[in-house]
Amino acid sequence: MPVSVRIPRTPVARAVTAALLATAALAPLAAQAPRADERFVGVWRADMGLGAMTVRLAIEIARDTAGVLGGRLHAIDVPGQSSPLRLEIRGDSLFAIVVGSPREIAIRGALRRDTLQAVWRQSRDDGGPQELLLPFTRGALEVARRPQRPVPPFPYTTRELAVATGDTGAGRAATVPATLVVPAGSGPFPVLVLDAGLLSPTWTLVGHPILEVLADQLARAGVATLRTSFATDSARRAAAASPRGTRPVVAPALVRWLATEAPREIARDRIGVLGHGTDGVQAADVAKARPAVAYLVLLAVPALRGDAAFALQMDGVLGDLPVPPEAGAMLQLPKTAMRLVATSRDSTEALQRVDSLVRALTDTMEAATDETVAMLRRSLRQYALPPMADMLRADPGAKLRGVTVPVLALAGAADREAPPAAHQPALKALLADGGAERIEAAVLPGLNHLFQTARTGAVFEYGRLEETFSPLALQMIVDFIRRAPPARRR
Repeated sequence: MPVSVRIPRTPVARAVTAALLATAALAPLAAQAPRADERFVGVWRADMGLGAMTVRLAIEIARDTAGVLGGRLHAIDVPGQSSPLRLEIRGDSLFAIVVGSPREIAIRGALRRDTLQAVWRQSRDDGGPQELLLPFTRGALEVARRPQRPVPPFPYTTRELAVATGDTGAGRAATVPATLVVPAGSGPFPVLVLDAGLLSPTWTLVGHPILEVLADQLARAGVATLRTSFATDSARRAAAASPRGTRPVVAPALVRWLATEAPREIARDRIGVLGHGTDGVQAADVAKARPAVAYLVLLAVPALRGDAAFALQMDGVLGDLPVPPEAGAMLQLPKTAMRLVATSRDSTEALQRVDSLVRALTDTMEAATDETVAMLRRSLRQYALPPMADMLRADPGAKLRGVTVPVLALAGAADREAPPAAHQPALKALLADGGAERIEAAVLPGLNHLFQTARTGAVFEYGRLEETFSPLALQMIVDFIRRAPPARRR
C-alpha cells in the first residue's frame, strides 16, 4: 500500500487518526553518480507530530553493490512497512519524492552538520499543498517488535469463506470475505464474531494486528472466531477508504451464517459478538435483533451522546500537548460547535448555528483576516455535515437499552479516548435499565484504549508498545465465554 500521511486539519478526529505510512513494493531506486556526497549516507530520524499522535519516520540512504545511491522511507512503528524514494542530491541539498503514494509527497532538506533541516510537503484533499518543518537527525533504524503476532505452525484450522450479506439488486447475492478460525478438536466450540459493527477491514493500528491476535489467542483457549477478511491489497484499500458512515454493518450476516451454516465443530447456540468503542453500540443492536446471539463482549464502549463523548476524547487525547493560554480558548470552539450540532433539528439549523458561532468569535478578533475566517468556518462546518453530524447526535442509549443476554463490559483505566470514569457507570446503568440478565463490568488497571499495558495511555504510545492485547483482558474474555449459557429462544 502506498505511503500517505494525512496532516490533520480538525482538532479531534484527525489528531486521533493520524495517518500511518504504509507499505509499498520494492521499486528500483533512483540512480546517482557514484561520487555523490557520502555525507547523506546513513539513517536519518524524525518525529512527525500530528496533533496528539507522533509518527516516527526514518530515511535510509545507502549504495547498493553497483554503487547506485537510493533511499527508503520507513514508518518505524509499523513493522516491515516502507516506501522507496526517488533522490536528487546537489551539494548540501537533498530532494526526495515518495514513490507510489496516492498523495504527492516530497521532502526537501538542507544538510547542517548532523541535522537534515527538511520540509515535508504533500497534497491536501482539495489539491492544495500542506507543509511541515521536519528536522531529521542521524540515528539507527529501529524495528518495532510485535511478539503477539501469530506465526505458524498454528494449532487450529483457518477457513476462508464468502458470507452472503444480502442482494445486490441485480439478482446476485452480495457477499463479504470472512475468516473462520476453529480450535483443534471435535468441539462443539463457542464462537465469537469479531466484527461487531461497521466494516473494519483488518482492525490493524500502528502495526498491531488486533483481530489476528484475538483470533489466535482465543482459538488456543478453545473459542472459535469469525471475522471479515480481505484476500487482496486492493480490496483492503477500497474498504478502508470508504467513509466510515457508509461502510456496511456485517455482523448480522456473520451471526446468521453461524446460526444456519456453521460446521459441526461450532456450537450454534453459543454465538457471541464483540464490539470495541462505538462499534460496541452496534454489537448491542445486533444482540437485540438476532435471537441466536448468546452473549456480548463490550470493550471501551462509550455510553454518552456523541458530542459529549467526542469532547471527552478531545480532552484526553490532546491533554499531553503543550497548549499556550491563547490557544486553549480556541480548542473550546470544536466542543461548542459539536454541542450546537448535536442539539440542532437538522443540518440547515446546524450550519446556521455554526456560522453564527464563527461570526461571534471573529467579531472580537482584531486581526482576523478573510482567510482566517474562511478557514475557521470550513473547519467547524465539518461537524455539521454527515456522517460527522450523525455521530455527534447519536445516543447510544437507544441501542444499549433492551439487551437481555449476558454482557462483559471491560475498560482500561488508562483509556484517554473513552475515559471509564465517565462512560462505565453510564454503560452499566443503561444495560441494567434495559434488562440485561447478567452484567460483568471491570476497569482494568494500566490498560489503554486498545487494551495494551500502557505507560501513560497517550495515543502516541500505541505504536511504541510491543504488546498488542493484554493477556489479562483476554483471559477475562475467555472465562466469561466459558460461563455464558447457551442462547435461549426470545
